[in-house]
Amino acid sequence: MDSPQRRRWAVLLTALALTLGAIVFGPAPAEVVEPSRRSAPQIAASATEVPGPELTPVFEEEASADPFEKRGWTEPPPPVAPVAAPAPVERALAAVVLEPAGPPPLPYRYVGSFSDDSGAVIYLARGEVAVVARVGETLDGMYKVTALLARNVEFEHISTGTKQSLPIPEAE
Repeated sequence: MDSPQRRRWAVLLTALALTLGAIVFGPAPAEVVEPSRRSAPQIAASATEVPGPELTPVFEEEASADPFEKRGWTEPPPPVAPVAAPAPVERALAAVVLEPAGPPPLPYRYVGSFSDDSGAVIYLARGEVAVVARVGETLDGMYKVTALLARNVEFEHISTGTKQSLPIPEAE
């Protein structure tokens, strides 16, 4: 055997000898209590007879609470008293006349136009969707193309009859 193995065996044997010595010559064990042969009701009765502080479960008051409820370190805010709405609100709301807000902004952007023998064709984009239109056509059931001018395209919002124009950007 070489030197590191001898050292390792020496350490292990010394630890074994110390453990056996502690078992044989160590302090005497504490008083050994034999299990009693009493029945469960007698054990329960003796447990209630022992004087001492009354023990209650830690979370007894929260036993019926929702276990998944959010909890935090701060106390919850005090409840807010409900505020009653005044009675004449209904009459005031009935008296308000709602005026039409006008048509929504045009959802189209100008892409280009093309003219041939059959008339002018306008290329528009609505988001990622390309739309091809001619003067007089209705788009999406909401807008009618009324005119193609040099600097803008004119639309009519069908439900309100309001005219709107879409500017044509100048060529670069």
